[in-house]
Formats: sequence, structure tokens, C-alpha cells
Amino acid sequence: MLEYAEYILLFFIAFIGYSFGSIAGGYSFISIPALLFIGLDPLTALGTNLPAQILPGLVSIGNYWHHGKLHVNKIMYLAVFFAVGALLGAYIVVSLESFLLKALIAALLLLGVLLLLVKNKIDLAFLKKNCWLEAVFLFSVGVYKSVFGASAKTLTMMVLTVGRGMETVESSAAASALLSFAVWTGSAYFILEGVVSWPHYLALTSGGALGAVVGTELAVKRGGAFVEKVLILVALVGAVKVLFF
Repeated sequence: MLEYAEYILLFFIAFIGYSFGSIAGGYSFISIPALLFIGLDPLTALGTNLPAQILPGLVSIGNYWHHGKLHVNKIMYLAVFFAVGALLGAYIVVSLESFLLKALIAALLLLGVLLLLVKNKIDLAFLKKNCWLEAVFLFSVGVYKSVFGASAKTLTMMVLTVGRGMETVESSAAASALLSFAVWTGSAYFILEGVVSWPHYLALTSGGALGAVVGTELAVKRGGAFVEKVLILVALVGAVKVLFF
């Protein structure tokens, strides 16, 4: 009975998380701490969290496309950097000892909080002048997407708005499309390594898919500034849990 309660909880967490995560990122701030809270080990939590984003990601892309906000013809080659980076990130996750992985998750939770707090002060204009630096940066985002991923969409959107001149909703749609390649390749590695908890995956992916519909509709109509305070609180609680419990 308790297991069913866990799955229901994850469904609603994924729904809420992806409702906002599909707007500007941050879904993993909620999903990974939730998976850790219910007792999954760090490797299984990360290995389950990434594949659970495949279906919600496709829903987000489809809805943005439906609203005419997805324009990626000139930037699809960037997907290669995300895909290769994600493979390296997944390899790192599987290779690390459990205690190191726990420490890494906690550190990245706190780093994600910092990024949210200072993202409006980060100037990535220099990437616009150097395509190689942009490639290295996006490759690093791909690595990060498999290792943890919270704020990966935020970082990608910053590159697209500053370096590519996209407006906010268009950059959100493009970032969803580009990051999907990181999700697919990283997920394939986790699945082949057998580190996915499929019952928890089903709860997350079904809730996330429904949340993606809500989130993309909100993105088109309103945007998502409100959620940052909630994401910061959840990330801090998750970091404390990982470090001390």
C-alpha cells in the first residue's frame, strides 16, 4: 500500500515540476529530491529521473510546435554537442561511488540554487563572438544534464537569447528540442546499464507528460517567473536531506 502512495506522490510531483520545468527548467530540483526522499539510492534516482523526461519532453516540443513557437532549423546542429556531452555525463554517474554521487548531487543542488539567484547577472555575450566557446559550453550543459540537469534548460535559454537573439518563449521551445537529444542519449546509457526503476519511471513520466501540457500553455500565455522561489526552497531542502540524512 505504501508503494502505491509513493507512486501517486511522484505522479503529482512530476506534474507540478514539469508544469514549471517546461517553461524555464528546474524540474530536477523537485524530482531528484523526491526520489531520494522515498528511498532510492543516488544512482537509481538519477538513472530513473532522466528517462522519465523523454515523454514529457516530446509533449512540450509538440505543444510549442502547435503554437508556432518552435524554430530550430538554423540551430539543430547544436544538438550534437548536447548528445555527446550527455553520454559522458551518464558514464560519470554510473562510474562514481555512491558516497561521491551523493556529495555531487548535493553540490549541484546548491549550484543550481546559485544559478537561479544570479542568472539575470550572468553575461554570456562572449559566446556570441566565439562559436567554439559556445560549443564547449553547450557540451558541458549536455554533461550536466545527465549528471543532474536542474537549470540545464535555463543555461541553454540564456545562450539562445543572448547569442542567437531569440525571444524568451522561442528560446524555451528551442531549448526543449535541443536538450531532448541529451535526454535520449543519456537515458539510453542508463537503460543499458540497468539503473532505471521502471515503476518510479512510470509515475514520473505520466505526471510529467500531463504537466508539460500545462507548462507550455502557461509559457505561451504568461511565462514562469513565480516558480523560482519554490524551486530554490525545494533545492535547499533536498541538499540538506542528501548531506545529513
